Amino acid sequence: QTQTDLLQKELIQYIKKIEQEKLYYYLLAKTNPNQVLIIKSPEKTEIKSFLGYERSATKGNEGIKYLWTTEKSDTDEGIFQSLKGIQGIKTPLFDPNDLSAQDKLNTYIRKHFLNQDFTISPENKKFVSLIPLTDMLDFSRTSFDKTLRTSVQKKIDIKSKYQVVKLEDFPADIKKGTSITSKNAIEWEYKVVAGGKEFAYMHNEYNREENTITISASWANAGFVNFRKEKIFASDCTTIRGVTDISTKYIFEYLQSIQDEIFALARGSAQPHVYPNDIKALKIPLPPLEVQKQIIAECEKVDQEYETSRMAIQDYRKKISKIFETLGVIENWGGGETLKISELFQIIRGVIYSKNDQVIEKTNNIILTADNITEQGDLKIVKEIYLSENNQIDREKQLRKNDFFMCFSSGSKKHIGKLAFIDQDMKYYAGGFMGILRPKNQTFIPKYLYSLLNSESYRNKIRDLSNGTNINNLSNKIWDLKLLIPPFSRQQAIVSEIESYQAEIAKLENLMTQSASKKQAILNQYL
Repeated sequence: QTQTDLLQKELIQYIKKIEQEKLYYYLLAKTNPNQVLIIKSPEKTEIKSFLGYERSATKGNEGIKYLWTTEKSDTDEGIFQSLKGIQGIKTPLFDPNDLSAQDKLNTYIRKHFLNQDFTISPENKKFVSLIPLTDMLDFSRTSFDKTLRTSVQKKIDIKSKYQVVKLEDFPADIKKGTSITSKNAIEWEYKVVAGGKEFAYMHNEYNREENTITISASWANAGFVNFRKEKIFASDCTTIRGVTDISTKYIFEYLQSIQDEIFALARGSAQPHVYPNDIKALKIPLPPLEVQKQIIAECEKVDQEYETSRMAIQDYRKKISKIFETLGVIENWGGGETLKISELFQIIRGVIYSKNDQVIEKTNNIILTADNITEQGDLKIVKEIYLSENNQIDREKQLRKNDFFMCFSSGSKKHIGKLAFIDQDMKYYAGGFMGILRPKNQTFIPKYLYSLLNSESYRNKIRDLSNGTNINNLSNKIWDLKLLIPPFSRQQAIVSEIESYQAEIAKLENLMTQSASKKQAILNQYL
Protein backbone atom coordinates (compact mmCIF):
# COMPACT_ATOMS: atom_id res chain seq x y z
CA GLN A 1 0.00 0.00 0.00
CA THR A 2 1.22 3.46 -0.86
CA GLN A 3 1.38 6.29 1.65
CA THR A 4 -1.60 7.90 -0.11
CA ASP A 5 -3.64 4.73 0.37
CA LEU A 6 -2.75 4.63 4.08
CA LEU A 7 -3.68 8.27 4.55
CA GLN A 8 -6.96 7.70 2.72
CA LYS A 9 -7.71 4.71 4.95
CA GLU A 10 -6.96 6.70 8.10
CA LEU A 11 -9.15 9.57 6.88
CA ILE A 12 -12.07 7.18 6.23
CA GLN A 13 -11.68 5.66 9.70
CA TYR A 14 -11.58 9.14 11.26
CA ILE A 15 -14.71 10.29 9.40
CA LYS A 16 -16.48 7.01 10.13
CA LYS A 17 -15.84 7.39 13.85
CA ILE A 18 -17.32 10.91 13.90
CA GLU A 19 -20.35 9.91 11.81
CA GLN A 20 -20.99 6.85 14.01
CA GLU A 21 -21.04 9.12 17.05
CA LYS A 22 -23.45 11.49 15.29
CA LEU A 23 -25.75 8.59 14.40
CA TYR A 24 -25.65 7.29 17.97
CA TYR A 25 -26.68 10.66 19.45
CA TYR A 26 -29.29 11.21 16.75
CA LEU A 27 -30.98 7.88 17.55
CA LEU A 28 -30.66 8.58 21.26
CA ALA A 29 -32.33 11.99 20.83
CA LYS A 30 -34.94 10.54 18.50
CA THR A 31 -36.11 8.11 21.20
CA ASN A 32 -37.28 11.10 23.26
CA PRO A 33 -40.90 11.59 22.10
CA ASN A 34 -41.32 14.94 23.88
CA GLN A 35 -40.11 18.28 22.58
CA VAL A 36 -37.80 20.31 24.82
CA LEU A 37 -39.35 23.35 26.51
CA ILE A 38 -37.02 26.35 26.23
CA ILE A 39 -37.48 29.46 28.39
CA LYS A 40 -35.37 32.40 27.26
CA SER A 41 -34.99 35.68 29.11
CA PRO A 42 -35.40 38.89 27.07
CA GLU A 43 -32.87 41.62 26.24
CA LYS A 44 -31.24 43.53 29.10
CA THR A 45 -33.65 46.45 28.75
CA GLU A 46 -36.62 44.15 29.53
CA ILE A 47 -35.03 41.83 32.08
CA LYS A 48 -36.43 43.65 35.15
CA SER A 49 -39.97 43.40 33.79
CA PHE A 50 -39.37 39.71 33.09
CA LEU A 51 -38.08 38.95 36.61
CA GLY A 52 -40.48 41.30 38.37
CA TYR A 53 -37.81 42.78 40.63
CA GLU A 54 -34.61 44.78 40.65
CA ARG A 55 -31.71 45.15 43.03
CA SER A 56 -31.62 48.53 44.71
CA ALA A 57 -28.36 50.10 45.89
CA THR A 58 -30.05 53.22 47.27
CA LYS A 59 -28.84 53.92 50.79
CA GLY A 60 -31.45 52.81 53.30
CA ASN A 61 -33.33 50.88 50.62
CA GLU A 62 -30.79 48.22 49.63
CA GLY A 63 -31.63 44.74 48.39
CA ILE A 64 -34.35 43.25 46.21
CA LYS A 65 -37.13 45.65 45.29
CA TYR A 66 -40.27 44.10 43.83
CA LEU A 67 -41.72 45.93 40.86
CA TRP A 68 -45.31 46.84 40.21
CA THR A 69 -46.25 47.08 43.92
CA THR A 70 -47.63 50.14 45.71
CA GLU A 71 -45.51 50.78 48.80
CA LYS A 72 -46.77 52.65 51.82
CA SER A 73 -44.26 53.37 54.54
CA ASP A 74 -45.89 55.68 57.09
CA THR A 75 -48.34 53.24 58.70
CA ASP A 76 -48.37 49.75 60.15
CA GLU A 77 -50.48 48.67 57.19
CA GLY A 78 -47.86 50.16 54.86
CA ILE A 79 -45.06 48.18 56.53
CA PHE A 80 -47.14 45.02 56.23
CA GLN A 81 -47.77 45.69 52.53
CA SER A 82 -44.02 46.13 51.96
CA LEU A 83 -43.24 42.83 53.71
CA LYS A 84 -45.75 40.95 51.55
CA GLY A 85 -44.73 42.90 48.43
CA ILE A 86 -44.09 39.75 46.41
CA GLN A 87 -47.84 39.09 46.49
CA GLY A 88 -48.27 42.03 44.12
CA ILE A 89 -45.36 41.18 41.82
CA LYS A 90 -46.10 41.29 38.10
CA THR A 91 -44.00 38.91 36.02
CA PRO A 92 -44.65 36.36 33.26
CA LEU A 93 -42.75 33.79 35.37
CA PHE A 94 -45.48 33.10 37.95
CA ASP A 95 -48.45 34.52 39.84
CA PRO A 96 -47.80 34.32 43.63
CA ASN A 97 -51.56 34.40 44.25
CA ASP A 98 -52.31 31.62 41.75
CA LEU A 99 -49.47 29.20 41.09
CA SER A 100 -51.64 27.41 38.52
CA ALA A 101 -52.30 30.50 36.40
CA GLN A 102 -52.59 29.22 32.84
CA ASP A 103 -50.66 32.08 31.20
CA LYS A 104 -47.55 31.89 33.43
CA LEU A 105 -44.26 30.19 32.59
CA ASN A 106 -44.17 28.09 35.78
CA THR A 107 -47.41 26.42 34.66
CA TYR A 108 -45.93 25.60 31.24
CA ILE A 109 -42.91 23.99 32.92
CA ARG A 110 -45.01 21.94 35.36
CA LYS A 111 -47.46 20.75 32.68
CA HIS A 112 -44.66 19.88 30.29
CA PHE A 113 -42.89 17.88 33.00
CA LEU A 114 -46.15 16.02 33.72
CA ASN A 115 -46.69 15.48 29.96
CA GLN A 116 -49.89 17.54 29.99
CA ASP A 117 -51.07 19.72 27.09
CA PHE A 118 -50.85 23.51 27.31
CA THR A 119 -51.14 26.49 24.98
CA ILE A 120 -48.49 29.21 24.86
CA SER A 121 -50.19 32.61 25.01
CA PRO A 122 -49.25 35.14 22.27
CA GLU A 123 -47.52 37.51 24.74
CA ASN A 124 -45.31 34.67 26.03
CA LYS A 125 -44.18 33.32 22.65
CA LYS A 126 -41.13 35.59 22.75
CA PHE A 127 -40.00 33.79 25.94
CA VAL A 128 -41.11 30.20 25.26
CA SER A 129 -40.47 27.67 22.51
CA LEU A 130 -40.84 23.91 22.03
CA ILE A 131 -38.02 22.26 20.06
CA PRO A 132 -37.42 18.61 19.14
CA LEU A 133 -34.22 17.38 20.81
CA THR A 134 -32.85 16.22 17.43
CA ASP A 135 -33.06 19.83 16.17
CA MET A 136 -31.02 21.08 19.13
CA LEU A 137 -27.97 19.08 18.07
CA ASP A 138 -26.00 20.24 15.04
CA PHE A 139 -25.16 17.22 12.89
CA SER A 140 -24.10 19.26 9.86
CA ARG A 141 -20.58 20.15 11.03
CA THR A 142 -17.50 18.07 10.32
CA SER A 143 -16.70 18.23 14.04
CA PHE A 144 -19.42 17.13 16.48
CA ASP A 145 -19.30 18.84 19.89
CA LYS A 146 -22.73 17.65 21.17
CA THR A 147 -23.63 21.22 22.16
CA LEU A 148 -27.36 21.77 22.68
CA ARG A 149 -28.62 24.83 20.80
CA THR A 150 -31.45 26.76 22.47
CA SER A 151 -32.40 28.45 19.21
CA VAL A 152 -32.81 26.39 16.07
CA GLN A 153 -31.64 27.74 12.75
CA LYS A 154 -34.34 28.01 10.14
CA LYS A 155 -33.92 25.38 7.46
CA ILE A 156 -33.54 27.01 4.05
CA ASP A 157 -35.37 25.04 1.40
CA ILE A 158 -33.71 25.99 -1.89
CA LYS A 159 -35.53 25.09 -5.09
CA SER A 160 -33.63 25.83 -8.26
CA LYS A 161 -33.28 24.53 -11.81
CA TYR A 162 -29.50 24.73 -11.30
CA GLN A 163 -27.11 22.81 -9.09
CA VAL A 164 -27.15 23.92 -5.45
CA VAL A 165 -23.71 24.02 -3.80
CA LYS A 166 -22.10 25.15 -0.57
CA LEU A 167 -20.95 28.76 -0.78
CA GLU A 168 -17.29 27.80 -0.35
CA ASP A 169 -17.65 25.44 -3.36
CA PHE A 170 -19.14 28.14 -5.59
CA PRO A 171 -16.15 28.77 -5.40
CA ALA A 172 -15.75 31.73 -3.05
CA ASP A 173 -12.89 33.01 -0.93
CA ILE A 174 -14.34 33.33 2.58
CA LYS A 175 -12.06 34.84 5.21
CA LYS A 176 -12.24 36.19 8.73
CA GLY A 177 -11.21 39.82 9.29
CA THR A 178 -8.14 41.00 11.18
CA SER A 179 -8.51 42.32 14.72
CA ILE A 180 -7.80 46.01 15.26
CA THR A 181 -8.84 48.65 17.82
CA SER A 182 -9.53 52.34 17.36
CA LYS A 183 -6.51 52.98 19.59
CA ASN A 184 -4.23 51.16 17.16
CA ALA A 185 -5.78 52.59 14.00
CA ILE A 186 -4.05 55.43 12.19
CA GLU A 187 -6.75 57.65 10.74
CA TRP A 188 -6.50 57.88 6.97
CA GLU A 189 -8.59 56.98 3.93
CA TYR A 190 -9.67 53.35 4.45
CA LYS A 191 -12.82 52.38 6.32
CA VAL A 192 -12.54 49.79 9.10
CA VAL A 193 -15.53 47.44 8.81
CA ALA A 194 -16.33 45.83 12.15
CA GLY A 195 -19.52 44.34 13.65
CA GLY A 196 -21.93 47.17 12.85
CA LYS A 197 -23.91 48.11 9.78
CA GLU A 198 -21.67 51.09 9.07
CA PHE A 199 -17.87 51.36 9.19
CA ALA A 200 -16.31 51.85 12.65
CA TYR A 201 -13.46 54.30 12.00
CA MET A 202 -10.69 55.01 9.48
CA HIS A 203 -7.21 53.49 9.03
CA ASN A 204 -4.15 54.01 6.84
CA GLU A 205 -4.09 50.42 5.53
CA TYR A 206 -6.51 48.15 3.73
CA ASN A 207 -6.66 44.35 3.70
CA ARG A 208 -9.48 43.79 1.19
CA GLU A 209 -9.81 44.93 -2.40
CA GLU A 210 -12.78 46.67 -4.01
CA ASN A 211 -16.06 44.79 -4.53
CA THR A 212 -16.00 42.70 -1.37
CA ILE A 213 -18.99 41.28 0.52
CA THR A 214 -18.86 41.74 4.29
CA ILE A 215 -20.92 39.91 6.92
CA SER A 216 -20.82 41.41 10.41
CA ALA A 217 -19.39 38.84 12.80
CA SER A 218 -20.67 39.81 16.24
CA TRP A 219 -22.93 41.85 18.50
CA ALA A 220 -26.43 43.06 17.66
CA ASN A 221 -25.88 43.15 13.89
CA ALA A 222 -24.15 39.78 13.62
CA GLY A 223 -24.96 38.40 10.17
CA PHE A 224 -25.61 41.73 8.44
CA VAL A 225 -24.73 41.45 4.73
CA ASN A 226 -23.17 44.42 2.95
CA PHE A 227 -21.25 45.15 -0.26
CA ARG A 228 -18.15 47.35 -0.24
CA LYS A 229 -17.22 48.93 -3.56
CA GLU A 230 -14.06 50.54 -2.12
CA LYS A 231 -10.94 49.07 -0.51
CA ILE A 232 -11.47 48.42 3.20
CA PHE A 233 -9.81 47.11 6.35
CA ALA A 234 -11.91 44.09 7.36
CA SER A 235 -11.97 43.70 11.15
CA ASP A 236 -14.88 42.11 13.07
CA CYS A 237 -16.49 40.67 9.96
CA THR A 238 -16.22 37.82 7.47
CA THR A 239 -15.47 38.73 3.86
CA ILE A 240 -16.51 36.93 0.68
CA ARG A 241 -15.24 37.25 -2.85
CA GLY A 242 -16.10 35.14 -5.87
CA VAL A 243 -13.63 34.30 -8.62
CA THR A 244 -14.79 37.37 -10.59
CA ASP A 245 -16.62 40.61 -9.79
CA ILE A 246 -19.65 39.18 -11.59
CA SER A 247 -19.82 36.12 -9.33
CA THR A 248 -19.17 38.29 -6.26
CA LYS A 249 -22.10 40.55 -7.10
CA TYR A 250 -24.35 37.56 -7.78
CA ILE A 251 -23.39 36.01 -4.43
CA PHE A 252 -24.18 39.31 -2.71
CA GLU A 253 -27.64 39.57 -4.28
CA TYR A 254 -28.43 36.02 -3.28
CA LEU A 255 -27.14 36.40 0.30
CA GLN A 256 -29.19 39.58 0.69
CA SER A 257 -32.28 37.62 -0.32
CA ILE A 258 -31.71 35.23 2.62
CA GLN A 259 -30.68 37.95 5.10
CA ASP A 260 -33.08 36.73 7.82
CA GLU A 261 -31.66 33.20 7.60
CA ILE A 262 -28.11 34.55 7.95
CA PHE A 263 -29.14 36.56 11.02
CA ALA A 264 -30.47 33.27 12.43
CA LEU A 265 -26.96 31.77 12.24
CA ALA A 266 -25.91 33.93 15.21
CA ARG A 267 -24.89 31.87 18.25
CA GLY A 268 -24.24 32.97 21.83
CA SER A 269 -26.52 34.93 24.16
CA ALA A 270 -24.14 37.49 25.70
CA GLN A 271 -22.37 38.32 22.43
CA PRO A 272 -23.96 36.67 19.36
CA HIS A 273 -21.53 35.54 16.64
CA VAL A 274 -21.85 34.41 13.03
CA TYR A 275 -18.81 32.28 12.23
CA PRO A 276 -17.02 31.86 8.87
CA ASN A 277 -17.65 28.08 8.85
CA ASP A 278 -21.39 28.69 9.07
CA ILE A 279 -21.17 31.04 6.10
CA LYS A 280 -19.09 28.55 4.11
CA ALA A 281 -21.82 25.94 4.59
CA LEU A 282 -24.62 28.16 3.23
CA LYS A 283 -26.28 26.69 0.13
CA ILE A 284 -26.52 28.72 -3.08
CA PRO A 285 -27.71 27.96 -6.65
CA LEU A 286 -24.87 27.89 -9.20
CA PRO A 287 -26.24 29.22 -12.51
CA PRO A 288 -24.11 29.72 -15.65
CA LEU A 289 -22.09 32.94 -15.85
CA GLU A 290 -24.47 34.41 -18.44
CA VAL A 291 -27.43 33.92 -16.11
CA GLN A 292 -25.46 35.55 -13.27
CA LYS A 293 -24.85 38.54 -15.55
CA GLN A 294 -28.56 38.80 -16.36
CA ILE A 295 -29.50 38.68 -12.66
CA ILE A 296 -26.96 41.41 -11.82
CA ALA A 297 -28.14 43.62 -14.71
CA GLU A 298 -31.77 43.35 -13.54
CA CYS A 299 -30.84 43.99 -9.89
CA GLU A 300 -28.75 47.01 -10.86
CA LYS A 301 -31.85 48.52 -12.50
CA VAL A 302 -33.65 48.16 -9.16
CA ASP A 303 -30.68 49.74 -7.36
CA GLN A 304 -30.70 52.63 -9.82
CA GLU A 305 -34.43 53.13 -9.29
CA TYR A 306 -33.81 53.13 -5.52
CA GLU A 307 -30.97 55.66 -5.81
CA THR A 308 -32.97 57.91 -8.14
CA SER A 309 -35.86 57.88 -5.67
CA ARG A 310 -33.54 58.65 -2.76
CA MET A 311 -32.03 61.63 -4.57
CA ALA A 312 -35.47 62.87 -5.60
CA ILE A 313 -36.56 62.75 -1.96
CA GLN A 314 -33.53 64.85 -1.02
CA ASP A 315 -34.49 67.38 -3.71
CA TYR A 316 -38.07 67.62 -2.41
CA ARG A 317 -36.80 68.15 1.14
CA LYS A 318 -34.50 70.91 -0.13
CA LYS A 319 -37.52 72.54 -1.79
CA ILE A 320 -39.37 72.43 1.53
CA SER A 321 -36.38 74.09 3.25
CA LYS A 322 -36.24 76.70 0.46
CA ILE A 323 -39.82 77.73 1.26
CA PHE A 324 -38.78 78.86 4.72
CA GLU A 325 -35.69 80.64 3.45
CA THR A 326 -38.05 83.00 1.59
CA LEU A 327 -39.90 83.88 4.80
CA GLY A 328 -37.25 86.50 5.56
CA VAL A 329 -38.31 88.35 2.38
CA ILE A 330 -41.96 88.22 3.49
CA GLU A 331 -40.98 89.68 6.86
CA ASN A 332 -39.09 92.53 5.22
CA TRP A 333 -42.19 93.35 3.19
CA GLY A 334 -44.14 93.69 6.41
CA GLY A 335 -46.22 90.63 5.53
CA GLY A 336 -47.07 89.12 8.92
CA GLU A 337 -45.90 89.31 12.52
CA THR A 338 -43.39 87.56 14.75
CA LEU A 339 -44.55 85.98 17.99
CA LYS A 340 -42.78 84.00 20.71
CA ILE A 341 -43.41 80.24 21.05
CA SER A 342 -44.83 80.93 24.53
CA GLU A 343 -47.36 83.37 23.01
CA LEU A 344 -48.51 80.84 20.43
CA PHE A 345 -48.55 77.60 22.42
CA GLN A 346 -49.52 76.17 25.77
CA ILE A 347 -46.40 74.25 26.88
CA ILE A 348 -47.20 70.93 28.57
CA ARG A 349 -44.47 68.71 29.99
CA GLY A 350 -44.80 64.92 29.76
CA VAL A 351 -45.74 62.35 32.39
CA ILE A 352 -43.11 61.75 35.08
CA TYR A 353 -43.05 58.12 36.19
CA SER A 354 -40.72 55.58 37.82
CA LYS A 355 -39.84 52.03 36.87
CA ASN A 356 -42.15 50.86 39.63
CA ASP A 357 -45.09 52.43 37.77
CA GLN A 358 -44.45 50.33 34.64
CA VAL A 359 -46.25 47.08 33.91
CA ILE A 360 -45.91 44.45 31.20
CA GLU A 361 -49.59 44.03 30.38
CA LYS A 362 -51.22 46.63 28.15
CA THR A 363 -53.20 49.27 30.04
CA ASN A 364 -55.04 52.50 29.17
CA ASN A 365 -52.04 54.49 30.41
CA ILE A 366 -49.77 54.31 27.34
CA ILE A 367 -46.66 56.48 27.27
CA LEU A 368 -44.78 57.47 24.11
CA THR A 369 -41.09 58.36 24.00
CA ALA A 370 -38.88 60.05 21.38
CA ASP A 371 -38.32 56.63 19.73
CA ASN A 372 -41.73 57.06 18.10
CA ILE A 373 -40.72 60.18 16.17
CA THR A 374 -38.65 59.75 13.01
CA GLU A 375 -35.87 62.16 12.06
CA GLN A 376 -38.21 63.50 9.35
CA GLY A 377 -40.85 64.37 11.96
CA ASP A 378 -43.33 61.53 11.41
CA LEU A 379 -45.10 59.72 14.24
CA LYS A 380 -44.51 55.97 13.90
CA ILE A 381 -45.45 53.87 16.92
CA VAL A 382 -42.58 51.49 17.63
CA LYS A 383 -42.38 51.61 21.42
CA GLU A 384 -45.17 51.80 24.00
CA ILE A 385 -44.66 51.99 27.77
CA TYR A 386 -47.55 50.84 29.93
CA LEU A 387 -48.19 52.34 33.36
CA SER A 388 -50.36 50.75 36.03
CA GLU A 389 -54.06 51.65 35.98
CA ASN A 390 -53.52 52.87 39.56
CA ASN A 391 -51.64 55.87 38.16
CA GLN A 392 -53.89 58.90 37.86
CA ILE A 393 -52.51 60.78 34.85
CA ASP A 394 -53.41 64.35 34.01
CA ARG A 395 -55.53 64.22 30.84
CA GLU A 396 -53.83 67.43 29.67
CA LYS A 397 -50.78 65.32 28.90
CA GLN A 398 -52.72 63.15 26.41
CA LEU A 399 -52.03 63.84 22.72
CA ARG A 400 -54.79 65.77 20.95
CA LYS A 401 -55.51 66.88 17.41
CA ASN A 402 -53.17 69.69 16.24
CA ASP A 403 -50.68 69.08 19.09
CA PHE A 404 -46.95 69.23 18.42
CA PHE A 405 -45.34 66.24 20.17
CA MET A 406 -41.76 67.32 20.93
CA CYS A 407 -38.62 65.89 22.53
CA PHE A 408 -37.68 68.24 25.41
CA SER A 409 -34.79 66.20 26.88
CA SER A 410 -32.44 63.49 25.60
CA GLY A 411 -29.02 61.99 26.14
CA SER A 412 -28.44 62.64 22.42
CA LYS A 413 -28.45 66.26 21.26
CA LYS A 414 -29.68 65.30 17.79
CA HIS A 415 -33.05 64.24 19.27
CA ILE A 416 -33.64 67.59 21.01
CA GLY A 417 -36.47 69.50 19.36
CA LYS A 418 -37.53 66.51 17.25
CA LEU A 419 -41.30 66.78 16.82
CA ALA A 420 -44.32 65.17 15.20
CA PHE A 421 -47.66 66.66 14.22
CA ILE A 422 -50.71 64.98 15.78
CA ASP A 423 -53.56 65.01 13.27
CA GLN A 424 -56.19 63.35 15.49
CA ASP A 425 -57.00 62.81 19.17
CA MET A 426 -54.98 59.86 20.48
CA LYS A 427 -54.99 57.49 23.45
CA TYR A 428 -51.29 58.13 24.10
CA TYR A 429 -49.58 60.31 26.70
CA ALA A 430 -46.33 62.25 26.30
CA GLY A 431 -43.44 60.67 28.25
CA GLY A 432 -41.27 62.39 30.86
CA PHE A 433 -38.56 63.53 28.43
CA MET A 434 -41.22 64.68 25.99
CA GLY A 435 -43.65 67.55 25.88
CA ILE A 436 -46.58 69.00 23.99
CA LEU A 437 -46.90 72.35 22.25
CA ARG A 438 -50.66 72.93 22.15
CA PRO A 439 -51.89 75.86 20.00
CA LYS A 440 -53.54 78.58 22.10
CA ASN A 441 -55.73 79.97 19.36
CA GLN A 442 -56.59 79.83 15.67
CA THR A 443 -54.41 82.75 14.53
CA PHE A 444 -52.24 80.32 12.56
CA ILE A 445 -52.54 77.06 10.65
CA PRO A 446 -50.96 74.37 12.90
CA LYS A 447 -49.36 72.51 10.00
CA TYR A 448 -47.63 75.71 8.90
CA LEU A 449 -45.88 76.19 12.24
CA TYR A 450 -45.15 72.47 12.50
CA SER A 451 -43.37 72.60 9.15
CA LEU A 452 -41.48 75.72 10.22
CA LEU A 453 -40.30 74.18 13.53
CA ASN A 454 -39.43 70.95 11.71
CA SER A 455 -37.27 72.77 9.16
CA GLU A 456 -33.52 72.24 9.40
CA SER A 457 -32.74 75.85 10.30
CA TYR A 458 -35.15 75.88 13.25
CA ARG A 459 -34.12 72.42 14.42
CA ASN A 460 -30.54 73.72 14.59
CA LYS A 461 -31.65 76.84 16.49
CA ILE A 462 -33.49 74.66 19.03
CA ARG A 463 -30.50 72.32 19.48
CA ASP A 464 -28.22 75.32 20.07
CA LEU A 465 -30.51 76.46 22.89
CA SER A 466 -30.31 73.12 24.73
CA ASN A 467 -28.11 72.67 27.78
CA GLY A 468 -27.05 69.93 30.23
CA THR A 469 -24.01 67.71 30.76
CA ASN A 470 -25.28 64.13 30.49
CA ILE A 471 -28.89 64.87 29.55
CA ASN A 472 -29.57 67.65 27.05
CA ASN A 473 -32.57 69.78 28.01
CA LEU A 474 -34.39 72.58 26.24
CA SER A 475 -33.64 75.76 28.16
CA ASN A 476 -36.38 78.29 28.89
CA LYS A 477 -34.85 80.49 26.18
CA ILE A 478 -36.59 78.39 23.56
CA TRP A 479 -39.97 79.69 24.65
CA ASP A 480 -38.75 83.17 23.66
CA LEU A 481 -37.83 81.93 20.17
CA LYS A 482 -39.76 84.02 17.65
CA LEU A 483 -41.71 82.56 14.76
CA LEU A 484 -42.94 84.45 11.72
CA ILE A 485 -46.70 84.27 11.19
CA PRO A 486 -47.46 85.45 7.63
CA PRO A 487 -51.00 86.31 6.47
CA PHE A 488 -53.43 83.39 6.63
CA SER A 489 -53.61 83.05 2.84
CA ARG A 490 -49.82 82.78 2.64
CA GLN A 491 -49.82 80.10 5.37
CA GLN A 492 -52.37 78.12 3.38
CA ALA A 493 -50.27 78.39 0.22
CA ILE A 494 -47.14 77.23 2.09
CA VAL A 495 -48.94 74.24 3.64
CA SER A 496 -50.41 73.24 0.26
CA GLU A 497 -47.00 73.42 -1.40
CA ILE A 498 -45.35 71.39 1.37
CA GLU A 499 -48.11 68.76 1.32
CA SER A 500 -47.69 68.35 -2.44
CA TYR A 501 -43.96 67.69 -1.94
CA GLN A 502 -44.65 65.31 0.96
CA ALA A 503 -47.12 63.36 -1.20
CA GLU A 504 -44.39 62.87 -3.80
CA ILE A 505 -41.93 61.85 -1.06
CA ALA A 506 -44.43 59.26 0.23
CA LYS A 507 -44.77 57.77 -3.29
CA LEU A 508 -40.99 57.55 -3.67
CA GLU A 509 -40.53 56.00 -0.21
CA ASN A 510 -43.15 53.38 -1.07
CA LEU A 511 -41.24 52.66 -4.29
CA MET A 512 -38.02 52.21 -2.30
CA THR A 513 -39.62 49.73 0.09
CA GLN A 514 -40.44 47.49 -2.89
CA SER A 515 -36.76 47.06 -3.85
CA ALA A 516 -36.22 43.85 -1.86
CA SER A 517 -39.35 42.17 -3.23
CA LYS A 518 -38.43 43.19 -6.80
CA LYS A 519 -34.99 41.63 -6.42
CA GLN A 520 -36.51 38.48 -4.96
CA ALA A 521 -38.79 38.25 -8.00
CA ILE A 522 -35.74 38.55 -10.28
CA LEU A 523 -33.96 35.72 -8.45
CA ASN A 524 -37.08 33.56 -8.59
CA GLN A 525 -37.43 34.19 -12.33
CA TYR A 526 -33.86 33.26 -13.27
CA LEU A 527 -33.11 30.55 -10.70
